[in-house]
Amino acid sequence: MPEQAPLVIPKGCPNFRNPSFLNMQNALMQINNWNKDETIQHMIQDWVTQNPAPPQIPTPEPPRSPSPVPSIAPALGPVEEPINLSNTKLTFNEIDTKTTISDFVIDKPSPYAINKVESGDYIELWYFTVEGCRDAFAHQHTIANTLSMITNDNNQVALKPAASYCASKNAKHDEDLTLNQIFIARTCLINEMDKAGWKRDFTRMLSHFYLQLDMHPKRRFSHSEQILVTYHAQAHHK
Repeated sequence: MPEQAPLVIPKGCPNFRNPSFLNMQNALMQINNWNKDETIQHMIQDWVTQNPAPPQIPTPEPPRSPSPVPSIAPALGPVEEPINLSNTKLTFNEIDTKTTISDFVIDKPSPYAINKVESGDYIELWYFTVEGCRDAFAHQHTIANTLSMITNDNNQVALKPAASYCASKNAKHDEDLTLNQIFIARTCLINEMDKAGWKRDFTRMLSHFYLQLDMHPKRRFSHSEQILVTYHAQAHHK
């Protein structure tokens, strides 16, 4: 077996042999079937990829004295006639009449909210409002490539996107929403529940609850919106 080249650690690179990186080493070794040296080498390569060295600026050469430009005598020859573009035929690609372009963008909740729905856990309705979906779109590139290390009861390590476990700092409680936000978000929430495989009885019951809330007779009175919002927040949390 050929002797393995010694590890070259670039300047500024962390010491991945440090015990603080042991959990990450074990996870990568288990997933990729690497030995310890191979794992550390890949960790160093990943660090170098994410932290490229600044480009070296070449030293400018001293200015040279301009050389005299020799005068060129005009060439005597036949005068070329201008090209007549009127006889040139243009070519066009075939038009695909079946291709359509979407005229709107469907707002989508964050992976954190979808993960909560799939797990059957409580989640604030704000994540399914227009504001919550736009917040998810604005932050999806920030943490899309970040991985979280999860350990289950069997001490098995799994790497999952951190976006599935990161709550938004802009999230609002249900009692801080408007009634209009609630009725818009309920459609998105019920659609995600259907995608997650919730039983139809649960989604129908939830749809009926929001219908009764929308048709409640107290909506005729002044200050009724805050009363219904508070009632919805208590019912949703239960």
